[in-house]
Amino acid sequence: MILSIECVPLIQKKITLEKTGIKEYRVVKRIESAVGLGIDFCYMSKILGQDCNLLSFIGQGNSSKLYQSILNKDGIYNIPVEIKDKIGEHLIIEYSDRVELIRDNDIRIVGEEINKFFKSISDVILDYNIVFISYDNINVIEDDALKLILNNAVKNNVKLLLRIDQINYKYIFGVALDTCLVDVDTLEEILNIRLLSNTEIIKAANYLLEQNVKEAVFVIKDDNFFVVNKERVFEIEVNALAKEGINTGYFMAGVANSINRAYDIEMMIRLAFACGLINRDDLHETSLATIKENMKKINIITYNNIEWRD
Repeated sequence: MILSIECVPLIQKKITLEKTGIKEYRVVKRIESAVGLGIDFCYMSKILGQDCNLLSFIGQGNSSKLYQSILNKDGIYNIPVEIKDKIGEHLIIEYSDRVELIRDNDIRIVGEEINKFFKSISDVILDYNIVFISYDNINVIEDDALKLILNNAVKNNVKLLLRIDQINYKYIFGVALDTCLVDVDTLEEILNIRLLSNTEIIKAANYLLEQNVKEAVFVIKDDNFFVVNKERVFEIEVNALAKEGINTGYFMAGVANSINRAYDIEMMIRLAFACGLINRDDLHETSLATIKENMKKINIITYNNIEWRD
């Protein structure tokens, strides 16, 4: 069983407009979605046939009611942690020639709500064998209590998955990870150096393996990607496919599914990237057949990691 912990849940409303005259438009499509890394993770896990529960904040007001109703409609089981604030809403307005984004504020949480969040995690985390946490709310992740909860889970054989970014990297050391996803810019922040070659990037990934990542480090680079474990380095060419980038939540769901089914590392890579290439707007039309087709498009080049390890 898999648990996804969402620290910043959002409602995303997307409206597509068609021009009917000078400064006149009509709505041709309207979509309301619950979004966030952890939420995306749950949706893709469901497509992959994995049991995955969500643990997330739920606030007051109509946006929070809409959030829960969307999850219910889509069959996503949510373990709610109630807060006083409302869940934020982002509005995307899509014109024929441009896209506008109107952002709401992220949820505001106070100390007692953070403690309630930690207790909720602590109460259920040992019921799961794999946990993905979005780790993108500073008020939550800067508290050492979360590290204690997560590391206790790891000691009890829970595999912890995380996307390391420029918000959370300062707080991940001391957290024992099974597998992580990181971009080159964040690796440069962590090491405080410029990574000017693929060799330097791979050595930086090896540094994470030595510090606190047990199995594999997935590295996002502009024109290609690397996956590094203790034995091998994999270079993945998906630049022509990933024009709109990789969806991190979907990607990590592919990783979790692979771990749960004991796939080998190459199968994990293919599945993770095949999931990550899915566009959120196409999610409800996505099936296992879509993902299998994507898997065929992933080109993997394999190297021996001994060449890069000092």
